[in-house]
Amino acid sequence: TFALARLSEKEIQIAQAGDCMAAVELKNGEVVVSPNQVRAHDMEMNTTIERTLREVAQEMFGLPLEAVTDENRGKVRSEMWDRFYPILIETRRKDANRLESPQGYGILNGQIELLKLLWERTFLLSEVATVLLFSDGIVPWSVMRSLSDEEIGRTVLAEFKRRGLAGLLLSARGIEEQNVATSYTNQAEATAIALVF
Repeated sequence: TFALARLSEKEIQIAQAGDCMAAVELKNGEVVVSPNQVRAHDMEMNTTIERTLREVAQEMFGLPLEAVTDENRGKVRSEMWDRFYPILIETRRKDANRLESPQGYGILNGQIELLKLLWERTFLLSEVATVLLFSDGIVPWSVMRSLSDEEIGRTVLAEFKRRGLAGLLLSARGIEEQNVATSYTNQAEATAIALVF
């Protein structure tokens, strides 16, 4: 997935697909946020992941997921991935670059159908204050699932203004650490780029 910007002397063009996002703050205070196209897909997949993690923890150790030791967490996750992988592959085939799917999202994989799902906007450079392009890992799932895309964009912009890009990452890592016992990973991939005019 991606969020990218193309600058010319007078304009900035933004293109986005998948679960990367763009938040554009204009000088007049307006904020334009691209959609997290993968949200519906992720809701289903993350529910399945959590259920499977809980089942595996119970089967392997006779424990609730939260009680599995750090030492055994990797074993639970590994078994979960073995069980979940076929489900993930089938669901991605059904949703990736599929406009007709209720959970469809764009992904750069060589399929021309991506173009039907591409989110694109052009702004006059003179009107833009800040552009943030970021992957979904900048906002941990435990937070993202309860916020709208607009709220996510505004939250990430505000946090960036307070703490910069490093602060965005530190915030994400702190939240992830609190939820590591029930997550499928210790740290999600997190990438962000800021353009300030």
